[in-house]
Amino acid sequence: MVVYIIQLSIFLVIFWGVYELFLKKETFFNYNRLYLLLTPVISMLLPFLSFNFLATYAVEAQQFVELPAVFIGDHVVKNATEQAAIPVNSSVGFLEKHVWSLAYALGLLISLSLFIRKIFQFKQLHQQGTISYYFNLKLVEVPHSKIACTFFKTIYLGNNLTSTEKEQILKHEQVHAHQYHSLDLLFFEVLKIALWFHPVVYFYQKQITNLHEYIADAEATKNSDKKSYYESLLNVAFGSEQISFINQFFNHSLIKKRIVMLQKSRSAKAAKFKFLILIPLILAMLTYVSCSNTADLMDSKDEKMEVPAPPAAPASPTPPASPELLLPNETENYGVIEVEDIDNLTDEETDRFMSLSKKVMADDKIHKLVIVDKNKKRIIDFDETPDLNLTEGGVPFAAVETVPIYPGCNETTNEVAKECLKDKITQFVNTNFDTNAVKPFAEKGTNRIYVRFAITKEGNINNIQARASSPELVKEAKRVVAMLPRMKPGEKDGEPVNVFYTLPILFQVSE
Repeated sequence: MVVYIIQLSIFLVIFWGVYELFLKKETFFNYNRLYLLLTPVISMLLPFLSFNFLATYAVEAQQFVELPAVFIGDHVVKNATEQAAIPVNSSVGFLEKHVWSLAYALGLLISLSLFIRKIFQFKQLHQQGTISYYFNLKLVEVPHSKIACTFFKTIYLGNNLTSTEKEQILKHEQVHAHQYHSLDLLFFEVLKIALWFHPVVYFYQKQITNLHEYIADAEATKNSDKKSYYESLLNVAFGSEQISFINQFFNHSLIKKRIVMLQKSRSAKAAKFKFLILIPLILAMLTYVSCSNTADLMDSKDEKMEVPAPPAAPASPTPPASPELLLPNETENYGVIEVEDIDNLTDEETDRFMSLSKKVMADDKIHKLVIVDKNKKRIIDFDETPDLNLTEGGVPFAAVETVPIYPGCNETTNEVAKECLKDKITQFVNTNFDTNAVKPFAEKGTNRIYVRFAITKEGNINNIQARASSPELVKEAKRVVAMLPRMKPGEKDGEPVNVFYTLPILFQVSE
C-alpha cells in the first residue's frame, strides 16, 4: 500500500507540473478540463500496470533454491533439520502496529465529515428558496441573498440580484448545468476524501473550478456584450457560503482571472500539440512502474532465517521432529501460502507465491511471508533483503525439468538427485570449513553466514556471494563453496540452465 501511495503521489505531482508549465495559460478550456479529469484516474491506474514480461524475466532469472542450513562449530548437531524455527510473535501494541492506518482513517473521517457538512449547507439553501423553472432547469430563488450557483440541473439565484445581473448569470449557469460541471466537482470531492493528505488533489479541484468558469464565461458572451458582463462580475457585494462542489458565479478570487481570460486572444491551434506530451510521459511512468515491480520481485527472493539457540550436545543423535506448522496468531501477522512441496513448487504455486509476495511487500504492516507444506514451513522476511546482484539467465527451480546432479549421486529421479545434492553439500561444508582459522573473528554464540551461488550451464560453481558479521567469515564461506566439485547442470526443455541456490551456515562458538 505504501508503494502504491508513493507512486500515485509522484504521478499526480508530475501531471500537475506539466499542466502548470505547459497548459494552464492556453485557452483550450475543454481540453484542459479533460486533462484534469483524466490524469488523476491515470495516476491511480498506472501503479497496477506494467510490462509484465520485464518482471517475469527478472523473477525467472533470479529465483533461488534454499539449501538446508549447515550447523558447524562447538556443541552443535551436524546435519540438523533444514527447517528454521519461526520466532514467536512479539507483543507489539495495537497502536504501534496500526498507527499509520489509524492516522489515515482519522483523516478520512474528518474529510467525510466536512463533505457531509457542505451537503447540509447546500440543503439549507434549497429549503430556503422558492422553486420555479427556467426552460428545462429548476430555478431556486434564495431570499435576502445575492448568491448565484448551480448544482446539476438546479440553478440558485439570490432575490437581491438585479434583472440585468440575473439575465447574464442565467446564461452563464446554463452552461454549468448542461455540461455537468457539478459531476467534475463531486469527483474531486470524493478524491479529496480518499486522498485527503495529498495537496495536489486540492490544486486540481481549484483549477477545475477555474476552468468551469472560463468555459461558462466564453459560452455566455458569445452573442452578447462583454462590457455588461464585466459589470455583473465587478458589481458584487454578497455573503454566500463557499461550497466547493457547486459552481458559484460570484467568487472574489476568480473574478480578476475570469476577466483576464475573457480578454485573452485564443491560443493558436498548434499549441494543441502540447497535449501530446502525455504519450511519452505515460510511457515513462509505465516503465518506472515496471522497473519498480521488477526490483520488488527480485528483492523478495532473499530469505532471512531465524534459528533457535543450538541444543547442548546430546548423548546420541535423534531424528528431527516435524515442525509445528502455524502459530495461533501467525495468520494475522504473516502472509501465508500453502503448497504441496516447499522444495518443488509447481508453476501455479510459483505464480501464487509471486502474487502474495508483491502484496506483502506493498503492505505497511505485514513484512513476512510463510510458506508451508504438510511437513515443514519457511519464513521470508522482506525487510532483511541484502543488495546482492546476480547474473541473469537462470530459471525458477520449479521450472527445472532435470535438477543439477552432484558427482556420485543417483540420477534415477529428480527427488533422489535433489536430496543427494543437499546431503553432499552439507557434508562437504562440514568437512572443509576451517572453524579454527575463523574462530578468533567470530562472535560468541551463533554466527549466521548466508551464501548465494549459481550452478551454471556448464556445471561450475559461480557468482558466489555471502554476508556475515565479519569479512573473515565471508571469505571462508566463499572459499568452501568455491571448492564444490563440478556438477551436471540442471536442464529445462532439454537445454542446460543456471540454477541459483542459497546456503545458510550456522557457526556456533561456545561462550
